[in-house]
Amino acid sequence: MIYVASYNKYKKAIKYLRTVRNLRNDIRISYVFDKSLIKRIENIIINKDSLIKATSGTYFYIVRYLEKNKRNKSLALIVTGAWIESLYIAIRLVTEYSDKDKTTQLIADQK
Repeated sequence: MIYVASYNKYKKAIKYLRTVRNLRNDIRISYVFDKSLIKRIENIIINKDSLIKATSGTYFYIVRYLEKNKRNKSLALIVTGAWIESLYIAIRLVTEYSDKDKTTQLIADQK
């Protein structure tokens, strides 16, 4: 969501938010990702700093919730999905390979 909002693709960000809202019940995190949070994110979607703060805080709250409730498999899937998504975004940001490019180096360091 941060990625699409960062590039002023607000319609895609709202679509992404709706997808997450639908998935929350499937992965049983509706307690954490409730209607008030969704409304808050919709209201701040054009403010990148506020959006980063809200989504980062929510991510770590979900992690703590899953750890507390011993839902390690769900936690592993969510963390892995977040890592894959961030790696995909980073790769898409590299338009031309250069071994001196900082983003390229960060991607290469992922092991």
